[in-house]
Amino acid sequence: MKLKSVRVQNYRSVRDSGEFEVDLNKSILVGPNEAGKTAILQAIQQLNPPSGVKKLNALRDYPRSDYIKIKRGDVDPKKVEVVTAKFELDEDDRALLPDFLKSASYVFTRHMDNSSSHWLVGVDKRQHYRDISKDLLRLAT
Repeated sequence: MKLKSVRVQNYRSVRDSGEFEVDLNKSILVGPNEAGKTAILQAIQQLNPPSGVKKLNALRDYPRSDYIKIKRGDVDPKKVEVVTAKFELDEDDRALLPDFLKSASYVFTRHMDNSSSHWLVGVDKRQHYRDISKDLLRLAT
């Protein structure tokens, strides 16, 4: 699986980076000093933070000028999306999947309260786990 695109929002000096693509061979962040390049990389690290990396904290990581909205209760940290990443499978991985999953992409979002949400894009929304569990079990054996 490879990272294809990222969007950082509501993290330190970054209000909204917009979605940007991540190239397998190279990705370059260019900007003046204090533009938020390091903040973007730190937010991406929160997708799967290694041990020793501080977890998100609204007081430290929510944009300072808007923190009063959290303090007053106008904004719920559980609903604040910080980093959303889209991943795609390699061709070898896709070959192992049932046909209806071959074109799917995986999207993962980390929220300000350190909770996360994830979903598949490009899959018929009518599919339920109970409907595909037999296919997935067959693949696992």
